[in-house]
Amino acid sequence: MIRHIRNGDAPLKTRWLVRCIGFVIFAYLLHRIGPEKLWETIRSVRPIHVGLALPIFFVMIWIKSIKVQCLLRRTVPPMDLYRFYAFGFSVGSITPGRIGEFSKIVFLTRAGVPLAEAVSVIVIDRLSDVGLMIALAVAGVSVFFGPVAGWIGLGVTGVILAAAMAVMASERLLKQFARGKLRELVDLEGSSIRTYIGTIPARTWASAGVWTVVYLGLYYLQMWILAKGLGLSIGYGHTAMAISAAAVPAILPISVFNVGPRDAVLAAIFSSMGWGAESGMALSTLILALFLINGAFGLFFLPRKSET
Repeated sequence: MIRHIRNGDAPLKTRWLVRCIGFVIFAYLLHRIGPEKLWETIRSVRPIHVGLALPIFFVMIWIKSIKVQCLLRRTVPPMDLYRFYAFGFSVGSITPGRIGEFSKIVFLTRAGVPLAEAVSVIVIDRLSDVGLMIALAVAGVSVFFGPVAGWIGLGVTGVILAAAMAVMASERLLKQFARGKLRELVDLEGSSIRTYIGTIPARTWASAGVWTVVYLGLYYLQMWILAKGLGLSIGYGHTAMAISAAAVPAILPISVFNVGPRDAVLAAIFSSMGWGAESGMALSTLILALFLINGAFGLFFLPRKSET
């Protein structure tokens, strides 16, 4: 039967098979821990904590809007930016590596922002978040699993960072790695993007950095509130490092909503700290539910045609 699959269909089927790896990991962990034990842990969460965590999302999106406005050279109506980011969050939630968040480029260009500027701002926004999370993740690996694991994590991160910078610095490599619309973008706007980034003043970088810290601070606050709702004696700093470490695998296209990899990382971390693997999986499940609720909310902010 496989022999009858058309060439155009095979890559698509392969991609989805790869993304099912996360569900296989989740099923294995669920089997090891036991569905009853996991459900019992989830049921123990205090509703008040879920109620406190949910509204933080609205503030997080507003902070994102402020951060992007700092980076833009022109003023876009604040509510338009809010809509772009709320909807972009929803699209990003269902795509591997949250690549769907780059849909905001489309909305920004329709709002009158030049393509090179829109791409630059969204890339800077995304990479600043990922950069801070990776730094916290490496610190977390050292804290949770020991200095040796931390040094290994730092080395791997350094290699990946060096490779990414080499690709970004080379027009030839950019064109080689880019595909589809991204290839088109690199061909037409690559030099303009680098030129735009190079002209961003230091004070703008500093301002964007501050808003990045505020945004992720609120994100980790959400997770810490959920962890406290499970009755865990975990500090805010440990929560930030654990959640960052669990978020890094989302870059790999092996899952949807980071189901499986996030569960595995949190289960391993919580076990090493004495909180139990079931608590890690329970928190991961609550995070998934939070993402789904926030993502559904973001769909209501699909930018209207008159604004795009």
